[in-house]
Amino acid sequence: MAMSRRLTLGLCVLSLLVLPGQMEKCECQGPRGFPGARGRPGLPGYPGRVGRDGVRGLPGPPGLAGATAINYDFTRRVDKKYFVSHKRPGSFDDAVQFCTKRGLVLALPKNEEENTALTQVFEGALKNAWLNVDNSKEGKFQVDLKGHPLTFSKWGDGEPKVPNGDKGCTMLTESGAWQVTYDCSFNAYIVCEI
Repeated sequence: MAMSRRLTLGLCVLSLLVLPGQMEKCECQGPRGFPGARGRPGLPGYPGRVGRDGVRGLPGPPGLAGATAINYDFTRRVDKKYFVSHKRPGSFDDAVQFCTKRGLVLALPKNEEENTALTQVFEGALKNAWLNVDNSKEGKFQVDLKGHPLTFSKWGDGEPKVPNGDKGCTMLTESGAWQVTYDCSFNAYIVCEI
């Protein structure tokens, strides 16, 4: 009989596992026992979503176009353009190379206000600055070094003068007038624009 009771109990437990709704029909139902030992922890879940960025703060005050303008002895702003210089002279080629190395371009005023601001670099004996006017096209002087047409010019009397197809370089003078010189190794201020 003990064997038959065990078999009935085993079948009852098996039927509960396989057919959970059959408990009422099972003869082995008795008082509920104490809870068993705690089971092993489950597997880790999927990672959660990345959180969202916080609220953005207020914008800071407007600064110079890039931090580069701060490192120059001369800085003038006209609208969104900055003219910058270390106030050191050099040849036309030196000027182009100096600005290009810094990711800038040689200065070229686009209107009278910019032209006037650029003349503020002059002090002491040096009264000229190189301008970004292409000198490689004989007698033209109508485009910048990237080949863009000039939208503004302030040529002095009789300028640009290029006799016999010679080439020259363009300088800004103290009066704000532009002039061509054939001595491109002449020392004039190097002014770049940002």
